[in-house]
Parts: sequence; C-alpha cells; structure tokens
Amino acid sequence: MSAVNGFLWTLMLLFVPMCAGFAICHWFRLPMNPPICFLGGYLGQWSLFQLFSVPMSLFKVGFVPLIWVVTLALVLLDTCGIALFMRERKLRSARRGAHRRPGWNAADVFALVILIAGYLCLAYACGRLQHVDGDDSRFVVEAVDIERTNRLFLTDYGTGQALTDFAGPLRHDLFSPWTVYLAYIARMTATPVAIVAHSVLPQVLLLCLMCAYWAVAERFFGNSRFEKYAMVFLTLLVCAYSGRSTMTAEGYFMRRSWQGKAVVAGIVIPSMYLALTNVSDHIKEWRAYLLVYMVMLAMCFMSAMGIILGTILCGAFGLAYGIRYRSLPVALKIWGGVAICLVYVGIMMLRMV
Repeated sequence: MSAVNGFLWTLMLLFVPMCAGFAICHWFRLPMNPPICFLGGYLGQWSLFQLFSVPMSLFKVGFVPLIWVVTLALVLLDTCGIALFMRERKLRSARRGAHRRPGWNAADVFALVILIAGYLCLAYACGRLQHVDGDDSRFVVEAVDIERTNRLFLTDYGTGQALTDFAGPLRHDLFSPWTVYLAYIARMTATPVAIVAHSVLPQVLLLCLMCAYWAVAERFFGNSRFEKYAMVFLTLLVCAYSGRSTMTAEGYFMRRSWQGKAVVAGIVIPSMYLALTNVSDHIKEWRAYLLVYMVMLAMCFMSAMGIILGTILCGAFGLAYGIRYRSLPVALKIWGGVAICLVYVGIMMLRMV
C-alpha cells in the first residue's frame, strides 16, 4: 500500500465521519466533543447507506449510482459540519475563559496513560490476531463482487455467475447490506476489499468502540476524567479477556470486528442505549426520537441480528417509558424504531415467498 492509500484512509475513515458527525451532533443538540462527533458521524453514515442501499438494491440499480448518491449526501453533511465548526470556533474564542473545566491531577493523567497503553495493545492484537472462517470469506466475496461487477447482490458468491433475481442468502443480505459499506470504502480508497475488511476497518471500528463507551461513561460521570478513562479502560479489558465463552459479544467484536453482527454487539448496542436514555432527558422533543430512528437504521444496516435486537430494545424502552410517563404517545414514538424494523422484515418476507 502506498502513501496515497494512507491519505485516502485518513480522509474517508477519519476526516469524513468527523465532519459529518459535527453536523449531526449539532442538529441533535448532542455534546460536540471529538469522541461523540466521531461516533455520530459513523452512525449517520451507516444510516444513510441503509436508507439508500435497500431500495436501490430492490430496484436493481447499480453500485456506481449508489456511490454517487451516498457520496453526495456525505459531501453535503461534511460541508455543513465544517461550516458549523468554523462558526463554533469563533464563538468559543469570543467567550474563552467564561467556562473553565477543572484542572488535571495525577490520577487523571495516570488513567489517561493507562487507557492509551491499553488501546495500543488492543490495536496491535486486532491487527495481528484475527479469526477468519467460511462465514468471513462469504461476506468478503460478496463485497468483492459488488465492487467489481457493479451489481448489488446479483452475483452468486459461490460461482461468480450473474443472477437475474436475488437468490439464497442474498435475499436477506440486501436488507442488512453491510457488505456494501466494505465495497464502498474499498472503491473510495483504491484498496482491495480483503485489506479493508481485515486490516484497515478493524482499527477504525476499535476507535468507534472506545468512542461509544466514552459516551456511556460521560453520561454516567460527566466531566470527571478519572472515572471516564477508567470505565473505558475496563471495557477494553472486558473485550480482551472475556474468556468465559468463545461467542460473547465482547470477544466476538475483538475476533471479527469488521463483521456486521460484531459491530452491532460492540458499538451499536451501547449507541442505541445512549439514544434511548437521551429520550428521557428530552421527552417532548422530536429530535430525541429521530436520533433513535437514525441509530436503528444503522443497526438494521449491520445484520439481521441488529434488526432483532433493535426491535427488542425499542420495544422494551417504549413500554417502560410509556408506563413511567403515563403517556401512550411517548411509547408510540419510541416504537417507531420497531416499525422501521417491521417494514424491512415485511418486505423481506414478501421477497422470500
């Protein structure tokens, strides 16, 4: 790989999601610190792929038009994010010194150093130690076929033959088209799909994992640095040493971090928890419910398991909030996330009849 590939990885996997995340966090009125903007940018990006990929696949539109549509949407989001960042920077410089955070102490520095060391160790392990089997190769082959043939789920991944209609597992893969994202990143960075899936993307998804649990820690501990760093570090330890089973959500993410259901387990479930608990802080604002729908679309994008778990989470939280606030409209708004899943499942069942 050349320096050009490295530049494209930085652009597409770091800069683009961060700028998009700034616009998304500003619109949803979320804290606009780097971890939350980075996570929000990826969730917004994945929800865009779900919105566009499924109908374009059903109508048998090619991969290239999908690239143009998604790229245009991301360019618009990034442009808004950069403009908002410049405006926010001017406002912050104008009120500099009005709100000062507590200073650093020895415990904060120690916790941050340990967290960085833990992250570097896991990043090294993630790059060197991976579990690869037939299931992995199937999804990689799907992404390779999409990137090379310009067909969305209309290539037999076993033989490479073109199909006239969706067959076999392709009939439900198109409703959770995570492989489209692998093909998109491969095309936009001029990198082979296998390298994107097994070498490049896992490193970025590990950062997303840290950002997701950083956001959870910030909800629990606010601006207390030591507690936040310690919680994220303990989460990394759980991911690394969850040896009670080979198929725990944490261990699954470490071994197959690039695979859709692993991203659901490690990143999107804590993100959905954050979106749903954010509703309780803004129970009367539609933006809070729209945030839940955005995360739900990202969850559906990853895997059919994401559709199932998203339905359970929204269903349970909707019932709990409906009882807590004695409000059927609140429950129905949260159950809008369930409706999204049911729409995809309904169309999927019709396609499979």
